[in-house]
Amino acid sequence: MGVLADRLNTMTVRVCSPDDTVRLYLTGGGQLHLEFARGSLLEHTESSLSKQLSHVCTMAVRRRRQGMATAVREAIADMDSDEDDTFTRQPPPTRAAPSEPPITALGRSPRSLVTVRRIPGAIFDIKVRKGTLARFNAEQVIAEFHEAFNAAATDYKRQAAALRKSGAARGSAP
Repeated sequence: MGVLADRLNTMTVRVCSPDDTVRLYLTGGGQLHLEFARGSLLEHTESSLSKQLSHVCTMAVRRRRQGMATAVREAIADMDSDEDDTFTRQPPPTRAAPSEPPITALGRSPRSLVTVRRIPGAIFDIKVRKGTLARFNAEQVIAEFHEAFNAAATDYKRQAAALRKSGAARGSAP
């Protein structure tokens, strides 16, 4: 499992917005880095920035999920068989991909300047409140984004745990 953990920990996903003004990086260690191109916040409205942020978040999470699945498949394919031929290098049986739980997670920044909504399908809908770009600099907007994104991730994890718990409770009922 060490090889798989190394692959996942060193994986980095980089995504640029369609207009190349917003860049988002996700690392295997769970770090998120957001940056804006120089002067781009002067060109954006809150609505246009919201669209660019929604795009990079959606694409980054989808690419990260794909990268993780690829790393797992490659790790399974690279496993050596042991002396008693336990692993025969046969392709694993095909299974339906696990469906994403029907969760809509919500997170808001401390000043409510940025709202992040994650809907099923790993789709992000990010809203930047009107007046934000006129009153706050890039670092402040990035900090608010991080807080809102983390709050949405926490909400998603909480709801997923509750679903697992309720599913386990139903499965153990006589």
